[in-house]
Amino acid sequence: MQSHIRVLESSQENISLLLMGLEYLINISYVDDTEVFKVCLDYWNSLVSELLKLTTIWIIPYRKCKHDGATDADASWYG
Repeated sequence: MQSHIRVLESSQENISLLLMGLEYLINISYVDDTEVFKVCLDYWNSLVSELLKLTTIWIIPYRKCKHDGATDADASWYG
C-alpha cells in the first residue's frame, strides 16, 4: 500500500478505496498474531511519519512568518 499511496490519493474514487483499505488495516491490526501486528505497525509508522513531514512543511513557514512580525492576514494562506 505504501508504494501506491500517490495513485490512491489522485482521485475521489481512489480516496474512498484508500479509506476502505485503511479501515481493513485497522481491523487487521486487532488480529492476535505478532507478525501480522508488526506488519500493520510498520505501515502505521510510515503513514504517521509521512503525515508529520507534510505537517512540518506547512507549519514551519507559518511559524517563521509569525516570528518575522507578519500579521495573521499575511500568513493566512498557510492555512
